[in-house]
Amino acid sequence: MNYVNNWSRPVTLPLGATSLALDLPDGAYRLTLTDSVAEPTRWEIIGAVVANGTATLQRGREGTLEQNWPAGSVIYNALTAGVLTDLLQAVADLQARVAALEGGGDGHLVTVGDNGFFLGYFLDAQGNQLGSIQPQTVSVPGAGDRQVMAVAFLQGADLFVIGLAGDELPEDALQAVEVEGYGLLQAADATFTPSDDGGQWQWTVTNTGGWVAGDKRRIDIQFGSSSGGNELTDSQGQPLVDSAGNQLTTGETA
Repeated sequence: MNYVNNWSRPVTLPLGATSLALDLPDGAYRLTLTDSVAEPTRWEIIGAVVANGTATLQRGREGTLEQNWPAGSVIYNALTAGVLTDLLQAVADLQARVAALEGGGDGHLVTVGDNGFFLGYFLDAQGNQLGSIQPQTVSVPGAGDRQVMAVAFLQGADLFVIGLAGDELPEDALQAVEVEGYGLLQAADATFTPSDDGGQWQWTVTNTGGWVAGDKRRIDIQFGSSSGGNELTDSQGQPLVDSAGNQLTTGETA
């Protein structure tokens, strides 16, 4: 959307007209028509795409009515409620995306560490930490917030592991994991090891997705019962699909 400060012109525009000569630079605009500069009583908002001095119009935008504009009418370029609402929504969408990339919701940002065995993030019982993860907790439905103990490849063992601390977890607490650089890992394909202080899921993998020490990788962890046959989505509500593009549901494998 383009804007020109302090731009206004006298105008005549009949009902039904869809083009108008305008001395604006080429581009898309949201313009307002009114019946008077000093004492306006009615308005029409229009969309205008200007090319070589001629605007193609979309009449009656943002809930206004298409009207006849005789001599004495004015057209001007100003911020409208619709444009501002769209802008604020775009900002909100961007903020949500940034929050997800930085670890909002089920999306976690892992800074990869490498000790020759673990590649990713690992926290041992003594509090020694390899790599980092944001946020450091996950919210498991029915089981509360849990500290993440491991999101890592086990080099030489051809395994990828997710480990959570706390009380014993049910196996079906986890649905799937989307690993940046590797792909989708279904809980149904994992080996689950419960313990009194949490639980761990392990997948056999063929590579480490190009992870190297110092990388930042996004991990989407999807929780919920695996008994319902529900469609799987990532932390932003986007469908998880297999390699053929088919929507995955709980209990299916990629």
